[in-house]
Amino acid sequence: MYFLSGSFSSTAAYFVSVNSTNEYVATAGNDATIMVRSMSKFVGMVPDAETLETKSPSQVQTTPAIDKAKFTEAQQADNVVTLKTRSKISCLKFANLRQNSHLLVALCKNGEVFLVEHPENSELCETTLLYRQKKGQLIDCSWSADDQLLAFSSMNNEVVIYDTLYRKQLTSLHIHSNDDTIAVKGITFDHCANKYLFTQGDDKLANIVEYSLQEDQEHGRVFKYKIAQQLSNLSSNLKVKANLRKVAWSADDKVLACPNMGKGKSSLVALLNNPDGSSWNSWCSLMANDFRCIMTAFSPTVFANPANKDPSDMNPATAKQYYILATASAESTVAIWNTASSAPLIIANEVSLSAIQDMCWSADGRLLFISTAAGELLIGVFGESELGAAVIPLDKKMQLEQTVAETLAGQLERRDKWIKENGSVKEPVAAPATDPKKTAVKKESNGPAAPEVSTVPVDLKKRPASTADFDAPSTSVPRELSQKANKIIKKDDSAQNGKKKRELEPLDFIGSVVLNPQLSFSNVRISVAKVRLNFFYTLPEDESLYLEVKNGTGFESSPTRIALMKKLSEENRKQIFVDFIPLKVHLVAATEKHWAVSTTNGQIIVYGSSGRRVLPPLILGSPLSFMEMKNQYLLAVTSVGEMYAWDLDVPKALFRPTSLYPLLQPIYRANQYETVTEANGLVFVNGDLLTRSENLTMCSISSTGVPIVTLSNGNGYLYDKNMSSWSLISDSWWAFGSQYWDFTRSQVEDESIVGVLESRTNEELLRRGKGRLLNKISKVMLMKEGYENLETVISLNHLENKILVYQQLQDSKSFKSYLILYVKRLCELNLKNRLIELFQELYFSKEEKICGLDRAELLKTLILSCSKYREVQRILVVYGENTGLLEDDIL
Repeated sequence: MYFLSGSFSSTAAYFVSVNSTNEYVATAGNDATIMVRSMSKFVGMVPDAETLETKSPSQVQTTPAIDKAKFTEAQQADNVVTLKTRSKISCLKFANLRQNSHLLVALCKNGEVFLVEHPENSELCETTLLYRQKKGQLIDCSWSADDQLLAFSSMNNEVVIYDTLYRKQLTSLHIHSNDDTIAVKGITFDHCANKYLFTQGDDKLANIVEYSLQEDQEHGRVFKYKIAQQLSNLSSNLKVKANLRKVAWSADDKVLACPNMGKGKSSLVALLNNPDGSSWNSWCSLMANDFRCIMTAFSPTVFANPANKDPSDMNPATAKQYYILATASAESTVAIWNTASSAPLIIANEVSLSAIQDMCWSADGRLLFISTAAGELLIGVFGESELGAAVIPLDKKMQLEQTVAETLAGQLERRDKWIKENGSVKEPVAAPATDPKKTAVKKESNGPAAPEVSTVPVDLKKRPASTADFDAPSTSVPRELSQKANKIIKKDDSAQNGKKKRELEPLDFIGSVVLNPQLSFSNVRISVAKVRLNFFYTLPEDESLYLEVKNGTGFESSPTRIALMKKLSEENRKQIFVDFIPLKVHLVAATEKHWAVSTTNGQIIVYGSSGRRVLPPLILGSPLSFMEMKNQYLLAVTSVGEMYAWDLDVPKALFRPTSLYPLLQPIYRANQYETVTEANGLVFVNGDLLTRSENLTMCSISSTGVPIVTLSNGNGYLYDKNMSSWSLISDSWWAFGSQYWDFTRSQVEDESIVGVLESRTNEELLRRGKGRLLNKISKVMLMKEGYENLETVISLNHLENKILVYQQLQDSKSFKSYLILYVKRLCELNLKNRLIELFQELYFSKEEKICGLDRAELLKTLILSCSKYREVQRILVVYGENTGLLEDDIL
């Protein structure tokens, strides 16, 4: 198995679907765009079958050698479809039947559902708004086996059944608990039987619904159903609300797969089978450690092992059938299971730095498409016979397609006749469930039929809590402080019982950095890197140069060896310099002129390119958590939050040591200690409260010697040495309300500090799922009295801050462009006082240069930019005369 990864689109790919003929792959971007590509483009990048089959099933190669030309071709889409909506796409599904391979449904977060016909062809492509849900949020959707029904699951305990033939909602099912905050996250129709619907909700209940469509004189068609089976023991974890997403049905409808969170980091998938079509029974549970399972996907192909090991022998009497199941975890682990075995066939750990968002098999079962929360598209590639011999074709599927084709003409005739007689679409009354003991049915009134779109307002108090998973913050305070005594007791008990210790395996790490007890209770404690036995550091500007570090014991008897090597060829290496120190090294930073190493006791040794020591060892007193170099500037951040920066060419410090404590705010508020518990991430030691704040995601220094820090809450800062304080550059608050925030940008092409920090803010907001919450808050706040100008005020604040930062960084180009944009905005809003204040500051300034620009020319440019606004022309006359613009007849 291979994993191909990359950005196969100009926009991010968050959801993916493959059509029934295996000809096209559709991906959904974050700007309501759908990109469609030919499957042949991806198949062309795949190595030949013989190359894949030489690998054992347990081998996974994440960076195979692929043709760059074919990779570039795969990035180009055959067609791009843009939906007319302000929301983002939350689900993407092609129809099931081959004759409907041109139908694609897109589900949006605001409840809008679009049908896209011929998305692969720009000339034939048509987009239709099928349905709009106003009560709650839709999560997932599924096509019925004959493509005549769509089922939508929602966050408010509702399953919407939509008739694609009559283009109307048939009914709304409430078949889980009576609580409206229950989310139905797993939903899927069967593939061949065309009579079952499976749902799994946050209430740990799973329903197998048996349904039928019946002709009705008044309503055209009605949806009649009964609960064939209700299962309550599939989900065992109490934290099920935050994890489960997708369930799966095998291609022959005989097996159901349901993710079931186990205790701790363990994967647990419950498999149900129905061999004779009577009832669903628990078949087995797939279990594995060290990763979880939040979604499942069966391969569309059924496989078989011939009794005589000959792939050509496909006699059902001698061949044992099995299924291939793909599972994904929130930790970006993908597992491939063979249902004939209890252990995973393949485990791919951390295939991405972001959580897995969606996955989909190709129709032939050779490719597994995976999308992540960062918009990446990963492709798992399998050899032709790597997973087994495929049982092709599926007779039940072919019979269903033939039946649908034969009866479709009659169904369309009855539909047209019904529409002609009734004149308009009427909503049917929900068909009663046949088992009232097991089913909760929505009550219907005796008035007119209910409208297609619900108008009941959303009760915000009943909205379910966020289901995003968060990584715990990095800290030097151990999480298991409160349980340390119990572990020691258990260890002593095992030693007394005479249990033999396992032989130690060779490790890459030789220990952890030990903090000085005098520093262990400082205001800030940051985690530090473990001490590795051997490691290399390659120069970013020249990959042929690398520093080789072999750590000793930290004493004179076995010193640490530091050597700078030059790679001449694949086999030849040249040693430029070597040094030995009686200390352990755990961090390295370098530029073309300088190399720096950090020891575990808080010393920094700086070498020149030839090995000459540029400075005596710098003693910082505590181990380093970050060490970065850029040009001649060196930045160091200690584990107690002290930041240092030096200019190595002078040499001297850029500023006095400063602390990161002002940036790391505690996660609790004052006067609320009654809610502070260990469950909230806090630890008590001898009555003192130890808190964990936001994570440091980056500590770096720019090419001009400006320290930069970003946090896990999305905020970005730089240190202003002239003001001797931290300055806020990028804030999630501006992403929430500013009109000038580019939320679609996830990567920065230039080296602008502001651009880098704003990109990091976008990444953190996407990772933590704050975008949805901020969107809801804005709508609520804008309806309050006194908050009508909220968006305008935030936008102006954002512009003013960017202008000040660019002026501080002496970025004249960006400073001028944003200043022109700012004065135009002031004119549009008729904010004359701010405009006058800005012009007076420029006109009476004693400096001839403002951010490297001529002051007089800058003032003239701003006056000309505002001259077309009649409301401020009187203000501009005075400055136009004094600068000579009126004399030149320019105004």
